[in-house]
Amino acid sequence: MTDQSDQQAASQGIPQPLPEQPAHLAAEPAAQLQAAPVPQMAQASPPTEPLPEQSGVHAATVVPRPTAKPSIVKMVLALVLFVVSFEAGMGGDWLAGLTGLDPTTAFLALRAACAVACVALLGGIAWELPSPKAIDKTLDFVHAFMIISAVAGVLLLGLACASVFFGDGSFDGFAGRLASVTIVCLLVGIGEEALCHGLLFGGLLAGLGTKKGGILVSAIVTAAVFGLLHVAADVDPANPLDLLQGLLKTLESGLFALALCAPVLKRKNLTGAMVAHFFYDWCILAPSALTSALSLPETYVNADADTALYACILHGVIILLYLPTVIRAVKELRRMEPPRMGPFVKVAGK
Repeated sequence: MTDQSDQQAASQGIPQPLPEQPAHLAAEPAAQLQAAPVPQMAQASPPTEPLPEQSGVHAATVVPRPTAKPSIVKMVLALVLFVVSFEAGMGGDWLAGLTGLDPTTAFLALRAACAVACVALLGGIAWELPSPKAIDKTLDFVHAFMIISAVAGVLLLGLACASVFFGDGSFDGFAGRLASVTIVCLLVGIGEEALCHGLLFGGLLAGLGTKKGGILVSAIVTAAVFGLLHVAADVDPANPLDLLQGLLKTLESGLFALALCAPVLKRKNLTGAMVAHFFYDWCILAPSALTSALSLPETYVNADADTALYACILHGVIILLYLPTVIRAVKELRRMEPPRMGPFVKVAGK
């Protein structure tokens, strides 16, 4: 009867009391609960990430991007010192009278010394220290120019020898003339590179080198000024042949300077450009020292119509030969990531 009533109560959802347990069984769990220690909750520790070596994943190295701010002050100061150094050569007569040097040598020496000192004064002395690697890489970059000058030198050497063997030329005094030409070429190479690729190019980069376009603009302006300085004073605007010679010689010299901008900026050194400039000039001018029948040219603009025409043709051929190296230099300059601030502004992160 009890079982039947329990079943009816269960079907109606009425909770049933638990069955009674014997006393010795009921007391045992209670005793265990009293005896069992209460577990302490462990303090939660913050999750730790595995080290890159443990996880097998290499952590990415964050390299800070080089940064620099344009320095208008340095740019203006460098351009002012460029003009001062260029005009410093006007004191050559004073130096010649003081030291007994040839006026041309004194002129070039004073200009070179002033330009080199101004580059160092603005903080670019590191760019003027001799660097065998920079010299090697620069000569390799403009090797086509060196070949052109060497070939021209060989042709002029043949002309010099012909003037001795078949003309009224003489080898007398050859050593003194060669030493003079070497000193002149050395002073020109050092002075013009410190002047143009140091003060002018470096000054423009101080203000424009934070942008990619500014790097190329600085190089083009430097090339244009370099070319104009070689002929501007010698051109007669009323003479078409003078204008043509001046234009072609400006373009030729400008392309030479533009090509050198790339290795100068990449190697952060002027000595490679100085050596290349010296070698180029020396190969062309040294043959004139062989004989007294030849003399150093005083101008790039020839008054004689036939000579001027030949000079124009020669300049045109040289310009065409320059183009592959110049195109390579322009591409190199365009690939350079800014900032490229030149010798006078420090770049953080480099």
